[in-house]
Amino acid sequence: MFAEKPLAPGVAEAARIVAAAKESRRPVMVDFEFPELPTWRRAKALLDDGALGPLRHVVVTWQVENYATLHRLRTWKTSSEGGGGALGNLVSHCFHYLEYFCGPIESLSARLFGLPGEERPSESTVALAGAFASGAGLSLAMSAASYLGSGHRLEIYGEDGTLALANPTADYMRGFELRFARRPAAALERLDIAYPEQDRYPDSRIAPIARLVARFLDAIEQGTTPSPGIREGYRVQHLIEMARLAHDLGETVTVDDA
Repeated sequence: MFAEKPLAPGVAEAARIVAAAKESRRPVMVDFEFPELPTWRRAKALLDDGALGPLRHVVVTWQVENYATLHRLRTWKTSSEGGGGALGNLVSHCFHYLEYFCGPIESLSARLFGLPGEERPSESTVALAGAFASGAGLSLAMSAASYLGSGHRLEIYGEDGTLALANPTADYMRGFELRFARRPAAALERLDIAYPEQDRYPDSRIAPIARLVARFLDAIEQGTTPSPGIREGYRVQHLIEMARLAHDLGETVTVDDA
């Protein structure tokens, strides 16, 4: 099964999907695309090599205006009722790549917002704060209601260095640059990373999805477990649930294992 994210409207439904997947013994892959971009893979290699040293804190800012919000569409992308909204549709990607880069998230606080004055509230903006198990801090500000927004930026700060992945455009995948520096550098330096296959397609999502599909087909042929798979999908579903709980309670919640 090649699944969209999030897996389901809620954790209970996602757990049933996980159980069915285990019973079937068939490969499951979940469509988390950002780590397939070469700039992101290079950032992962830098982190795995310890180039930043112990992490201090991580900052995500993602400010765009998506089609559904612009046209006031009532779809799962704007409503939390079907597992969507900004949290399920977009921050689900953030939860995945944050743990992919930085390890388990240990605690979360959250505030979720819609557009002012709506008769039927949507969910277009998310503000999160939290901590990783390593002790590093986390802050995230994401909105799908930002006209001419600043784009998508991930900053990771460590004891010995800093890296930033930034895309100032409204395109979800095309436009990311990686900048990196280690002490005692005075400024971040842009790293040149080729990505010729992305230029073949008008839709920038095709190239990273093609990478995922290739691994998925290999897993089917070889009987192996692909990644990102059902485990990562369920973990993200759990983090979504914890963020909603933190919003409802108005307090920081501890994220247990899932």
